[in-house]
Amino acid sequence: MQIKLFYFCFLLLFLFKNTYAQNTITGVVTDSLNKPLINATIAIKANNTILKYTKTAANGSFTLTAEAALQFDAIVEAKLFGYKPIAIPYNKTQSTYNFILNETIINLAAVNVKHKPVITVKGDTLNYRTADFANENDRSIGDVLKKMPGIIVSESGKITYNNTPISQLYIDGDNVLDDKYNIGTKSIPYKAVTKVQVIDHDQPIKMLQKNNTSTDIAINLVIDKTAKLKVIGNAKLGAGLPKRYDENVDLILFKQNFKFLDNIALNNTGTDLSDDVISHNTAFNTNQIANNRPNFLLSTGVGSTPFLPKSKYLINQTAIINTNNLFKFNAEKQLKTNIYYLYDKRNQNTAYYTEINLPTETIKINEQQANKPINQSIYGQLNYIDNATNHYINNGLTIDYTPNNNLATVNNLQNTFKQTLNQKRFNLVNDLKYLQTLKSGTILNINSYVAQNSQTELLNITPGINEPIINAGNSYAELTQQTIIPGFFTNNYITYSTLKNRITQSYQAGFSFQHINLGSTLQKTLNNNTEEILSNGENNINWDKFKLYVNPGLDYKTDALQISFRLPISLNLLNYTDAKATQRALINPSFGVNYQISQEKKISLSYSFNETMGSLAEVYSGTILKNYRSLQANNIPLQFTNTQSASAGYRYQKTISMFFASILANYSQTQLDNIVESTINNNIQTSNVIPFANYITSFTLNGSIGKYLIALNTNIGFDVSMRNGGGKQLQNNVLFPYQNRSLTFGFNTNTRFTKSINWLFRSNYTLNNSLINKVKTSELVQLKQFSKIDATLFKKITLGLSANHIFIHQTQQRNLNYLFTDVNLKYKWLKIKTDFEFSINNLSNIKNFNTYFIDANSFTSATYTIPGRNALLKAIFAFN
Repeated sequence: MQIKLFYFCFLLLFLFKNTYAQNTITGVVTDSLNKPLINATIAIKANNTILKYTKTAANGSFTLTAEAALQFDAIVEAKLFGYKPIAIPYNKTQSTYNFILNETIINLAAVNVKHKPVITVKGDTLNYRTADFANENDRSIGDVLKKMPGIIVSESGKITYNNTPISQLYIDGDNVLDDKYNIGTKSIPYKAVTKVQVIDHDQPIKMLQKNNTSTDIAINLVIDKTAKLKVIGNAKLGAGLPKRYDENVDLILFKQNFKFLDNIALNNTGTDLSDDVISHNTAFNTNQIANNRPNFLLSTGVGSTPFLPKSKYLINQTAIINTNNLFKFNAEKQLKTNIYYLYDKRNQNTAYYTEINLPTETIKINEQQANKPINQSIYGQLNYIDNATNHYINNGLTIDYTPNNNLATVNNLQNTFKQTLNQKRFNLVNDLKYLQTLKSGTILNINSYVAQNSQTELLNITPGINEPIINAGNSYAELTQQTIIPGFFTNNYITYSTLKNRITQSYQAGFSFQHINLGSTLQKTLNNNTEEILSNGENNINWDKFKLYVNPGLDYKTDALQISFRLPISLNLLNYTDAKATQRALINPSFGVNYQISQEKKISLSYSFNETMGSLAEVYSGTILKNYRSLQANNIPLQFTNTQSASAGYRYQKTISMFFASILANYSQTQLDNIVESTINNNIQTSNVIPFANYITSFTLNGSIGKYLIALNTNIGFDVSMRNGGGKQLQNNVLFPYQNRSLTFGFNTNTRFTKSINWLFRSNYTLNNSLINKVKTSELVQLKQFSKIDATLFKKITLGLSANHIFIHQTQQRNLNYLFTDVNLKYKWLKIKTDFEFSINNLSNIKNFNTYFIDANSFTSATYTIPGRNALLKAIFAFN
């Protein structure tokens, strides 16, 4: 019986196996360069129906089971976004299927006769077609960039893609402007640009592109062929009331071997021409960070800018000559010059009321300030670049001269005094980068940075102020503060890098040297014209810092994963006047991970520990008059500060539906051995840095979402920002912990109803809180909204209407509500390629703008004098 049962079970197993037998298939998916492709979809299909599917692993391999009884016409298909799919007929006798996929350009939106906006992708590059997002009312490529999903252009001109700042703005693949790219987005006609390309993992150095570890994002403007044949640009002539002028000439040429973008402009309409030369990536220049010489120490006021667009509050006279030229000798060698002269004169009239709340008292300050600053800047940069596949040379020579002058009058309701401030700074910098690939494949990197600079300041106040502190309560004629800070800095290193089995080892060794002299004198002139230097009113410090360092690093990179580790170790030798020589070894490790979850999902993590030595600005013991309300000195030995930072980010994009989202969190904690001890009264604040254990913490969270609604021709975006930071303050012998919190929500939409009608709307809501001892002391709410509609009438006439609304609420203060409205009428005279524009700004004739500011324990109400109603007539001629 048991034998029969055994045979019966065996027969059932045999029948079951033959009925449901399965074959296991394996394989590898690679690209044309034999690199494995992760997350490729492998599917077994019959009659266009997917029967089984799986995804490839990080090494491109896959395993999939298939029924042996599949139809004879079944196929095995490999697909991956950005690559051409391949299908192989299924054969039950075949167990290995290997695929080689070739990159291809894929239209991510359906093609139809209406030419709806589309984005195409090839590898790490996204392509926006300019014509899909532009309309007849746009003039520059910057106007169009603001409408492209995933791209945000801030009021300062800074460009971010999916919440990440771009590193460069290329013009037909050439870096003409470095990070001072505002003049490009402002002046290049949008019709000259056929495509806007967003390049992920941008690496401009050719010899590093094979093993590219860059996380930079850049934008490239692809120039139309017809625009390369001749000089293009605009010439603007404008005049208006009261006594208004606005003139501008742009000359642009984008030939293959020679490019220039030159601009001359002058106006008194509130346009800030210094924005044209903003350097957006200064914070990433490690040489500038290491060369921590003191910046300008003196000022004539303590004011802040209003919560308004610059064009609404600036009373200015400004001019600029800006030339940017690129000469290409061949595909590798080029010479680049960037030269500008900037003149900026302003009138700033402000009334301030400030309350500083301390546990034992409330200090009230009421004053008026009238400033007339004249700032100038002369800047020249010359770069020679040799960018070959086996070597790279970039030598940059920079000259920067900045003379500033300011005349200021202050009325603090007790007396009136005048100030003059003269400031001059001169920088001469040479920065050499040299990379060479050796026969072994090793990369040699040599860098040399040398900077010579000088800085002088002279602040004069007439008549003398703060008599009880400065002159034993007696009146005196004037108070003068002078500082002279010459300096020299050099940083030189050599790096040796090798690549083996996806791991790049780098070994860096170098040295830096800094020499600075700080000389300062604070003196008073008595009524009998006798000059006296104040007690403890002098500084004469020689500062010499030598650093010897090594920086080993490891980078591990696959198609999906990138891990970076650095371990810089430095020996720091410091010697300065009135202090013993100091030696200190510092170890500052950093760690970063980037993981490409899929073609359109990415996670980034980072951690760093950074211990730094104090700077010259923290050790001078002689008193310096920072401004008419602040005397500062230091009473501490050399300080060491350590900061720990951690960040995490997630980036997601669904390019086929033009959806972009990202979130980035950052936390940092700084440990200090000092605190600023302040003594405040109604007239002046004296500050002294003293030894004290202190912590400063900061947490930030930034998120953004962008989506292009094809059916509505609308680009919408949401963003949120949360900040929370705090530490301790010591004021009037009272020590208290403080905390500042802010929460910001933003919304923007840009709708193209037709080729002739466009509507833009932006809204920004900010909530600020200040806390002392964890108790909320003040709250400030700000709402800023902007709306603009442009409509082309009768083909040649365009009407533009815009409105700025500002609402400010502060506890126990009256609400502030402002509405600024503007109107613009444009007529196109096509025959002579000229636009005539007539505009009236600030129709409601607002001449004073009030706003509030809060800090840990202070509240300020400020009233600004701003331009009233004005009108302007402009003629704009286009060279094209």
